[in-house]
Amino acid sequence: MGDDLERLYDLAQLYDLYGALLTGKQRECLHLHIAEDFSLAEIGETLGITRQAAHESIRRAEHALAEMEERLGLRARRAAEERELAGIYEELCALKEPIATADVQHIIAPLRRYVETSAEQEEVSL
Repeated sequence: MGDDLERLYDLAQLYDLYGALLTGKQRECLHLHIAEDFSLAEIGETLGITRQAAHESIRRAEHALAEMEERLGLRARRAAEERELAGIYEELCALKEPIATADVQHIIAPLRRYVETSAEQEEVSL
């Protein structure tokens, strides 16, 4: 049961990132499966398709989402950024008064890299 919940959690994350790139039918099936917790029979009945067609649409959507993450790596990049920001936060919390200039520069450097990288990625996507 834990594996199934973990799979659904992973699938929901990928759906949030890449769901708009799926076909309409895949998006509908996956939304009902993840957000509404519909069974395959319920999905089929709601969308006017067979249980097997609902299963196949979900399977193809899962495959497409996994392939998008493999190629684009947005979830992995987001996780790395969150880890780096958590580290920066921990360092900021550990600072004591008076704050030495070297301490501040040590913390600002990774933050500056993050900001510059984010700006470069925005320019590339425009």
